[in-house]
Amino acid sequence: MNFVNSGTYDGIHLLGGDVYLQSELGANGIASDITVVDGMLHVEGKNIFKGTIENLAGGTNQGVNIGVNTEFQGNIINRADADFVISANILMADNSTISNEGNFTIGGKAEGVTIKNMSNSGYLTVGTRNNFYALRNLAGGKISLTQKVGDASGAEGSIFYNFYNENENVSDVTFSASDLLFTNGFTNDGSVSFSGAGIRFRNMTNDAGKLIMVNNGSLTITSESSEGEYFDILNTGTLSVSNVKVNFGHVENEGTLEMRQGSGYF
Repeated sequence: MNFVNSGTYDGIHLLGGDVYLQSELGANGIASDITVVDGMLHVEGKNIFKGTIENLAGGTNQGVNIGVNTEFQGNIINRADADFVISANILMADNSTISNEGNFTIGGKAEGVTIKNMSNSGYLTVGTRNNFYALRNLAGGKISLTQKVGDASGAEGSIFYNFYNENENVSDVTFSASDLLFTNGFTNDGSVSFSGAGIRFRNMTNDAGKLIMVNNGSLTITSESSEGEYFDILNTGTLSVSNVKVNFGHVENEGTLEMRQGSGYF
């Protein structure tokens, strides 16, 4: 079945029960906006979503589960207390956005996915290695990265391009997975801590020589730099390094720099 939005029709509303989308609709995709008010939307057929998916449903057997490779040309809005799960690879258009106010999980077979233009004021859980472009963690937002356990790599090796943390009133943004890479910009106006091994920061100076890794809040590092890795930072807040070897390159400090128990190399 092909859902097409036309005239005064305002999209598809799921009001309860389980809906299994197993058909593959080809290049036309699904043009309608979809609103999940209650129940569960299971995406099990490869499709292109051209409209907005808005999810208001959360709890047991409630919400949205993307279980097969899917392309998004529209937007995703996950409302407060709602549950949205991506457990397969997705492709996002450059102008597509994700807004999460509820519980948003990326895991399962979603490996090496590129997530673009995401804002998070809810709870974001990342269970596999993925790439995030312009992830903005807003006030009230929490981020959890799963560590490697046995054969499961967790979020180890995930890459964050131009990460921004607002999160003024919450202090539980902890990057505990190993071998994370932050590149092309990092701004912290709230509270962030790094505890996973092998953390890397690259390309933190722009073409004009301006530092684009900026800490205006509280930044705590308890993970060692990878061999040969250095990081450049402008610190106007509190930067605390404890019990680990961290290699600093270009540092401009206008705030508080705490080096504890033999930490830090310049």
